[in-house]
Amino acid sequence: MNNSQLSLLVDFGMRPDATDEEAAKFARMLGDSERAALEQLGDDNFNRLGSASGDLGDHNVQPVVSEPQQRPVDPYILNQVRQEVTRSNQQTAASRIAIHSRSHEGDCTLAALQGGMLLRHGFTLDDEMFGRGEAAAMLRRDGVRGSWLNDINRGRSAAGAERDRDNAHRYGAMSLVDFCREALRLSARSIPVDQDDMIRRALSTAALSAVFSTSINMQILQAYLGLEDSTRGWCSEADVDNFKQNDRGRLTKASGMGKLARGGEAQQINFGDAVESYKIARYAGQFTLDEQDIIDDTLGGLSEHTPRELAAELRPNLVYAILLANANMRDGKALFHADHGNLEASAALAALTLKTVKANMALQTENGRQIANAMRYLIVPENLEFTASQLVNSVELRNQSTSSHDGTANPHRGQFEVRHDPRLDNGVTDPDTGETYTGSETTWFGASGRHGIEVG
Repeated sequence: MNNSQLSLLVDFGMRPDATDEEAAKFARMLGDSERAALEQLGDDNFNRLGSASGDLGDHNVQPVVSEPQQRPVDPYILNQVRQEVTRSNQQTAASRIAIHSRSHEGDCTLAALQGGMLLRHGFTLDDEMFGRGEAAAMLRRDGVRGSWLNDINRGRSAAGAERDRDNAHRYGAMSLVDFCREALRLSARSIPVDQDDMIRRALSTAALSAVFSTSINMQILQAYLGLEDSTRGWCSEADVDNFKQNDRGRLTKASGMGKLARGGEAQQINFGDAVESYKIARYAGQFTLDEQDIIDDTLGGLSEHTPRELAAELRPNLVYAILLANANMRDGKALFHADHGNLEASAALAALTLKTVKANMALQTENGRQIANAMRYLIVPENLEFTASQLVNSVELRNQSTSSHDGTANPHRGQFEVRHDPRLDNGVTDPDTGETYTGSETTWFGASGRHGIEVG
């Protein structure tokens, strides 16, 4: 093969350093027009390269060793062939670019970006938390923007949701600047060259808000579901549908049943009723996130510990504010009052005072009948947690200073669950009213878990 042929093959896309064998193989793959141009640059020995109907692997073809004689090439044909090859290469490149663009458009969806942001903050997208009712309630506020997470983890994912979850792993390592760029693209807005301008425009899009909101809400929910809340167990819980006044009424203990004489008629049982009312409220806070945070690749005020603090504060603050406020009940008397039979003045926490409080709770009556208010929880400030744990967990009681005991077994052992919280020591600010109530290092409480504070 002469130099002119090799040069043309390089124009057709062959590597310049190809061997004669590789050149022959490349020539076999050419189309008719390319081969015609190649033949014009060759000589009678071109058949060694193979023809449209020939076979380079045919061992019966004998090489011709005479000096090759070049023939003049038609410049028009050569130019046409080269133009066709150039157009073909350009179309191939454009096709590849278009395919890549369509793939990115289809893969980088809002849901995929939401999943990527969650992965960035340490979530796994198959976390069972996303299938819980609490997560569904929070995600529904963003409509379809976040509900796909709940659907996937409940086994009822919509078309494309599984693909969004898989694609999310491609975007979990992106910087916040990249998230801003993709948010603009999803919002069909132009992407400025200037980075600061691009970030500011992205922060005003609903797409970026949905990406951040889903991640932040799920961080707060994860912290809320996983925190150790000292109000759990001894407070009853109720699902509330709206923000209207909720009346929690009950029939008070009635007169009971009397003996029925033979042939007689049952006497009428008289009930009273008691109602306490409350309303639930929505609590919210606002973070400021600006372009400096995006450039620094941080979420500003939402540091790692912030969600736990937010989740840990609200419910306990509301509950302990009720205890420390000791507000009046429906009868005009304070929650803890001697007339209610639930107040022991100057009763430092000890074995005998705990015995007294336990008995008093069990002895509480209404209309002369027992109300089954047995004590199950011992609620103490941090300064009394050591004493409470000893009273509840010790096997024996020794050295009782008030009186002698026939036995040493601890009757309080395993009788109560201890709950301790520093709000009872330090005081607490009521999220509902903003009023601050003073705590006490010595005041402690008993609760049944049945009659007491209800959390809506």
